[in-house]
Amino acid sequence: MKEDDSLKQINPPKQSQRTHLHEIDFMRIFFTFGVLFNHTVNKFTLAMSQSETYYTVRTLRVMFHYTRMGFIFISGVVLTLTYFNRNDCRLFLKKDSMAAYGHI
Repeated sequence: MKEDDSLKQINPPKQSQRTHLHEIDFMRIFFTFGVLFNHTVNKFTLAMSQSETYYTVRTLRVMFHYTRMGFIFISGVVLTLTYFNRNDCRLFLKKDSMAAYGHI
């Protein structure tokens, strides 16, 4: 079996065109801006001294730590929507293991 044939088995052609979810894009942009805000605040707090303003800004920074779990949540949503109607667990595990070990 050629390498091209094995890739065709692993990556079957799409059967139907799915609709694009703009809500997912919005959430990605929202989380990205949260990460950028968090890193910007970190740069400012490094230059600040220990004052009352310092602690206020640090408190703001902690409120924007939702982004880490947000990106994990979005990844789970996208994976669930992608594989929801597929009932071939062996194919999924084969693709997943090959991607994890750098064969794709």
